[in-house]
Amino acid sequence: MITLEAGTIIDERYRLVRRIGRGGMGEVWHAHHRELRTHVAVKFIREKWFDDETIARRFVREARAAARLHGQHVVQVSDHGRDGRLIYIVMELLRGQTLREHLHAQPGAVPPAMVRKVMGEITAPIAQAHDLGIVHRDLKPGNLFLAGSGAQWLTKVMDFGLAKPIDPESTSHSVIETQHGVLLGTPAYMSPEGLQGAKVDRLVDLWALAVMVYELICGERPFTGDSGLALAVGMLTKARPVPSDHHPVPDGFDAWFARATHVDSEARFSTVEEMSTGLIRLLDPVSDMAIPELPPLTELPEPDDPMHEGADPMAETVAGASPSTRASTHADARMETGRTRVTTRDVTPLKIAELNTQLQYRMVEQLQAAQKRAEELASQLSDEAEGDDGSEDAPQ
Repeated sequence: MITLEAGTIIDERYRLVRRIGRGGMGEVWHAHHRELRTHVAVKFIREKWFDDETIARRFVREARAAARLHGQHVVQVSDHGRDGRLIYIVMELLRGQTLREHLHAQPGAVPPAMVRKVMGEITAPIAQAHDLGIVHRDLKPGNLFLAGSGAQWLTKVMDFGLAKPIDPESTSHSVIETQHGVLLGTPAYMSPEGLQGAKVDRLVDLWALAVMVYELICGERPFTGDSGLALAVGMLTKARPVPSDHHPVPDGFDAWFARATHVDSEARFSTVEEMSTGLIRLLDPVSDMAIPELPPLTELPEPDDPMHEGADPMAETVAGASPSTRASTHADARMETGRTRVTTRDVTPLKIAELNTQLQYRMVEQLQAAQKRAEELASQLSDEAEGDDGSEDAPQ
């Protein structure tokens, strides 16, 4: 069984550097493509779900859904496959922070200019997904990534782990149906229909966007509850919150939000383009504020791999990152077998531990190889001795 740790080789192509995230069903690693010498992100199903075929199918469906989408505002998928029991997806390595991390770092409402930028950039990929018959089902700040630094950042839609093909036979918004009794998504951003486990459609993505926009503009979520059931009951029985009662908002935003979250799904916006166009029209007059700048990123080290001619077969490059910025620092490290020498520059204790682990791993491999060779030689000598003592050609 392959152990996911720094230095592990996946499918003879990807060398893991460090884990950059873990969720309930999967984890994501920064890795090096050994042949192309590029930085990539590799997502795996967590070990406890290896034997769950439903999770495996959903994982493969995520790869296929994301691979069909193109453009700078959606995470690009370049590969997927299996290595033993490991199922993996290879994606571009994003550097920056999620929108959720930005909100944690800077609590409260965000400037209208930022809301306009985010919505303007994610409309196209979501519309493209819907046109291809794919509904995301888990749109939220944690699944929108602000890639880059300073004022030069882009919003990217990521994590199609709950994406599902829309039924092409349906005549009403291409309806899809979730498994009875199972909620797929994040309750705070789910529509009343989704929380009830009823038939849902692409409008669930529009509902999630409406909740997220309210959160960005007002600095708090519009719907709260101790459970999914409490959220659903509140949405169906209580009056919709009026944004201007909680925070200063652009003219017309109250009406926009009321329509986006109407109790009757047929009365809501029907497409993401219609929804986004209406919002941007409201935000334009108040979008003259500066867009927030993101923290700077450090330069990633050039991948060095033993597959390449001239590379030190024991070289190891380690990258680290902070949860909020994904910014990487790097160390120059070199391990030589025999002399067991490690030299480092700007290496943290965590990186030193990773290097030591790799060194120990290689030493164990060499010891095992030497032991195997010794056993083979001993067996060979034993066979030769038996032949000398008991063969028919032995002198009488």
